[in-house]
Amino acid sequence: MTAKDIPGNITLFQHGAFWVDKQSAYVVGGAVNDEAWLSRDGQFLPSNFSTYKASTVFRYDIQSDRWSSETAVQPSSGSDVRDSFAAGAFAYNPLARKAYYFSGTNGPGARKMYPNDIAGYVGRSNEEVTGNGNLLTFETDSFKWTNVTTDTQLTTTGTEYGQLVFLPGTMSSTGGVAIGFGGNRRDTGDIESMRQVLIYDAWSDKWHSQATSVEGGTFPPGRQGFCAVAASAPDNSSHNIYMYAGESTVSVPNAYSDLWVLSIPSFKWIRIDGKHPTRKAHKCDVLADRYMVTYGGNQGGWGDEGDGDACDDLNYGLRLFDMSNLTWTTKYDGPAQEANAYKVPKAVYEKIGGDASGSATQTAPSAGFETADVKELFQQSKQETPPPTTSADPSNEKTTNVGAIAGGVVGGVVGLGLIIGAVFFTLRRRKRESAYAYGQPSAMANLVEADGNHGYATELMDHNNPGGKPVHEIYTSHRQNPQELYAGDVEEYTAAPAASGSKPVH
Repeated sequence: MTAKDIPGNITLFQHGAFWVDKQSAYVVGGAVNDEAWLSRDGQFLPSNFSTYKASTVFRYDIQSDRWSSETAVQPSSGSDVRDSFAAGAFAYNPLARKAYYFSGTNGPGARKMYPNDIAGYVGRSNEEVTGNGNLLTFETDSFKWTNVTTDTQLTTTGTEYGQLVFLPGTMSSTGGVAIGFGGNRRDTGDIESMRQVLIYDAWSDKWHSQATSVEGGTFPPGRQGFCAVAASAPDNSSHNIYMYAGESTVSVPNAYSDLWVLSIPSFKWIRIDGKHPTRKAHKCDVLADRYMVTYGGNQGGWGDEGDGDACDDLNYGLRLFDMSNLTWTTKYDGPAQEANAYKVPKAVYEKIGGDASGSATQTAPSAGFETADVKELFQQSKQETPPPTTSADPSNEKTTNVGAIAGGVVGGVVGLGLIIGAVFFTLRRRKRESAYAYGQPSAMANLVEADGNHGYATELMDHNNPGGKPVHEIYTSHRQNPQELYAGDVEEYTAAPAASGSKPVH
């Protein structure tokens, strides 16, 4: 893999929003770090104060390999989207070409020119930092924001480091169903319980709440800094969210190393046995419809940060989990075809009924749906095969030898978002995605180990309101030094086709 520098006028973010379509990658919002960055050859990159906020969207054109920034169109009604936002839950519907950013917080920002300089900290008092309970929607085609206040009886006024996951089999060009869960509440400091999840109906722009269940009564512990992806049964009778690792908000020596499936619409938690790598502050995405590819992260528990909290640099921090066989694997079996498409794993269908192809018999929560609206949302009068999350252009299928997983990504998978995201969000090796402590920001290590000193992860603030089908090996016996990822030659990537005539699942 090859490193690629980002132009100096493009602000480097973390905890913001990032998504990819056929032509471009988009970056908006998020936090900036007060440490200097390193170029590929080890030179310090000057880093002036940033004046960008959510009103500015950074765009990377994949074909031309060029960056640009543009002021987004503000809502025609309701509140503008101009303040900073970070640490919220992000989801993208490629069929509707809409990005969704839910909750999180707004806060201060800081940058400095060189690692030995004193960081210029643009502060907000603890009272001035507020949770963002809204749902921000960005329409890629119109380049327009929508800012909708959510029902705070269901949602919170600011939850950090949770997840919002669209169910693939429900997505269409007009909407879909997303599940929100996990994270840490800004207003109370409490971790969100896994006994209750949020349901977002993108067709009607409504939120619902639903209780979950688990056999034996032992729910997954609440957490933040985890990752989650979803896969739908071939017949759409169940949608399975895979939740991997994360961290507690109490002082423990290590992050979590567990993996759970939340099966929808039974809303049943199922623990997946096995040895899973300990991880927090990592990212994951779906590859070829059946794999969960994870990137980066740390191992230490809550409060363990700095140089002692080592990055996952084995195989560049990339790992691959087969969601059908429930195993970590070193092989990727090319773009999704019928023979190797996602199948419901036995550990799941033994709990919800049916078989590997679907036919789930538990199609409602054990205690029933909480409202008639939720019941209607998940009643499927017509079974439709869920659209694939990825699509490769047959005329362009070929193998690219740029290191294992990248070969699969160039073959045309949604995992491209993760890999390019690694370039833009984690172009430097991160030591810690620290939780924010406002007023006096919490210490964190340099994202690129520029000088070994601790930096500060703080919110962004504005001053003036401006493939083929081969089997690809992804691990080798030789442990390589960490290197940056490059995302230049990706013209083979194609977005999922819009599902004509797709309708809501109710």
